[in-house]
Amino acid sequence: MKSSFFSPSVNAQLERYIILIHQWNAHMNLVAPGELANKDFFFTRHIIDSAQLSRHLPPTSPLVDIGTGAGLPGIVLALMETRPVHLVEPREKRILFLEKACAHLGLHHVTLHHDRIEHLSLPEDSVFVSRAFRPLPNALPLLKRHLREETHYLCLKGASWSKEVADAQQGWHFDLADHPSLTHAKSRILHLSRIRIAS
Repeated sequence: MKSSFFSPSVNAQLERYIILIHQWNAHMNLVAPGELANKDFFFTRHIIDSAQLSRHLPPTSPLVDIGTGAGLPGIVLALMETRPVHLVEPREKRILFLEKACAHLGLHHVTLHHDRIEHLSLPEDSVFVSRAFRPLPNALPLLKRHLREETHYLCLKGASWSKEVADAQQGWHFDLADHPSLTHAKSRILHLSRIRIAS
């Protein structure tokens, strides 16, 4: 699969990445097996969905993908960006795949963290991203130690995004921009900034 969303060189790298997911998915559940059967569906559902975050990222700051799993969105963004990218994943099997993928794709600006986000020390100007992670009210407490006045958190959310926001606002204050998704009419890209505990 190729898309005008990406440069020719990134398209080529993405094809290699998808082949690697196919190979490893036979041994571990990186993505639902049925999703790999339809190449167009997989490319839109996972690759384009991840890549659309790039349109809303603050410039230059390091990216931190919390709970990256198979590297979505982190590896896709790392193929599009030259800034430092941190992939956080507590599951050992996923880390083995990510090590192979980063080496295979030559992603020398990517750092892997076999740990949970709440245990890590990261650059203070980090921009946090996530996809298919925890509901917003459960995700924000995990970021507590990393929050600064200038912290940004961008997450891909499905049809229940507005309820997640309302639930999170019971315990947190934040500025919010919600952007339409390119891959699903009811989904949103949520961009949180000035995140702080409600007092």
